[in-house]
Amino acid sequence: YARAQDALHHFLREVGRHPLLTLEEEQALTNAVYERQDPVAAKKLVVHNLRLVVKMAYKYRRAWANVLDLIQEGNVGLIEAVRRFDPFKGARFSTYAAYWIRAYMIRYLLEHSRMVRISRTRAGRKLFFRLSRERERLRALGVEPGPKLLAERLGVSEEDFEEVVKHMDQAEVRLDAPLSFDGESGDTVL
Repeated sequence: YARAQDALHHFLREVGRHPLLTLEEEQALTNAVYERQDPVAAKKLVVHNLRLVVKMAYKYRRAWANVLDLIQEGNVGLIEAVRRFDPFKGARFSTYAAYWIRAYMIRYLLEHSRMVRISRTRAGRKLFFRLSRERERLRALGVEPGPKLLAERLGVSEEDFEEVVKHMDQAEVRLDAPLSFDGESGDTVL
């Protein structure tokens, strides 16, 4: 744990050494990447936007214990944004990059939050992040949420809802857990 904290502090110090870009600097760099595939400009865009990745990683830190993992995935999303950005569409680079950073972080969370992957569908992603909140919201209103109501409120079909919830609500089982509770056989689930 201490080593991870040291690595995080070191990374944050390094990120702090690179100031935010002015609008003119950002435009010059994005044009250079777009028109000439300039690797130096691309690197500068990435390095000067790492603060955005850190900021977004901290938004998702409750869903995942290791912020460095989220930062790493966000960095990959940032690189993807640099590669795909079209400066002539009128958006700021950071606005465009936020989409890709978030997409890579969410994909990482979905694939690594449980030992067995739940779902890669749009409905599955929607449910993964909103189901618990919606259940609590309805219970606070005095309504016991059923599958039909939750599916309707979350904007997914009842079949998709049932499929995803079936996997989400199952407890995780350790493969080294004893097969019987008498403890005599020594057999494990594995």
